[in-house]
Amino acid sequence: MDFIHSREAQQRRSFESKLLVFKKQKAEQQRAFQERQAEEIKSFKSKYITGVQTLGYCKSPNLFEFYSEHLVDYQTCNKGINTSCLYHKPPQENDKNSKRYFDGMIKEIKKRSEEDEILYFRRIILYSEENLPWIKNLCEQLNGTCSFSLAVMVDKTVEIHDKDTIENSPFALNVVTVDSKKSYLLLTTTDSSGNVERGDVVIGSELITKQLIEYYKRLWSKSIPIMVRGVYKKNPWIPTNEKTS
Repeated sequence: MDFIHSREAQQRRSFESKLLVFKKQKAEQQRAFQERQAEEIKSFKSKYITGVQTLGYCKSPNLFEFYSEHLVDYQTCNKGINTSCLYHKPPQENDKNSKRYFDGMIKEIKKRSEEDEILYFRRIILYSEENLPWIKNLCEQLNGTCSFSLAVMVDKTVEIHDKDTIENSPFALNVVTVDSKKSYLLLTTTDSSGNVERGDVVIGSELITKQLIEYYKRLWSKSIPIMVRGVYKKNPWIPTNEKTS
């Protein structure tokens, strides 16, 4: 009897020992599964967030929303803003939203330039007789503002200094880039009566914005600088008594 009881006790201990090993293995497998699952979730979140940052968002604001949002860009940008405005006519002076925006823009450029000289605010404007007063006005108001640069693009061959010429400029897209994470496409359409309608698009994408920055650099290289970092440059169109370089 003692032998039988001893054997049963031994079998019970062996079973309990195996059961304990089994439970430990199951616990380790469960922990490994949870760790692997947590890592997969973390990886998915990282890829998802990166994807959102890369693809970003896209929306089409009305003109009032565009002016309001873009004025905030001038107040909050960390690096700077590139703008191409390749319309044959300047903004409408009798438009209250437009006037409020441009007055605020000039104010913010001056203010931000005093706070951080490294910032840049570059603008390309299409040269036309209608735009000339606007170009002069911007240069006069932002003369000496170290962050401001302005260049003009021509849409036909123009003689410069008797013998130099600038080639025909290709049809160009109006773009705005804010730092390297946000951009605008300033789209226009003309109806049967010749009226111009805006259809702006805001793109919150680092990937697209970086491509548009490269595009803007090409536009700038095909343009003629009028003012660089607040200093007038020699040019054939805008007479000035200011010292040029």
